[in-house]
Amino acid sequence: MLDSFSVYFSRFSVRTIEINNCPFDSSLDTRLAELNYFIDNTLIAYDDFVDSTLPFSSPKDLYQNLLATQFPESPVFSHGDMNDANIIVDSQGGIGLIDWGRGGCADIWCDIAHAARNIWEETKEKTLMQRFFENLKIDENEQKIKYHLLLDELF
Repeated sequence: MLDSFSVYFSRFSVRTIEINNCPFDSSLDTRLAELNYFIDNTLIAYDDFVDSTLPFSSPKDLYQNLLATQFPESPVFSHGDMNDANIIVDSQGGIGLIDWGRGGCADIWCDIAHAARNIWEETKEKTLMQRFFENLKIDENEQKIKYHLLLDELF
């Protein structure tokens, strides 16, 4: 799994795909506007929210927290739901990606957050998490990871 993520972030690197003319906007402003629409029109699974362990009293409370803690983005081309279920590896080691429903211009931490969550949930290995960030040549940013994962909770 870690090797597949490493290949994605290096070979397909979100940093190597030009976004100037990308018609797909998955920026924080766009995602937050979608979330607000879903909440206002009761288009989220409220039962799932009530059963969750999130420290918010309501979906609107979560939304308000996300608005208040929004940060400046570093836009790149993003898969939008980077996890091992969306990576296909063939017998020669070729890698393909499926489920591009959230793909587009987004903050660089979007894919990193989803991949980091997937690594942690599958392994619970701190050393693999460290290797993941070493392979990316960046320091882990828990605040941005948490933000992206909270934003994803109601989608």
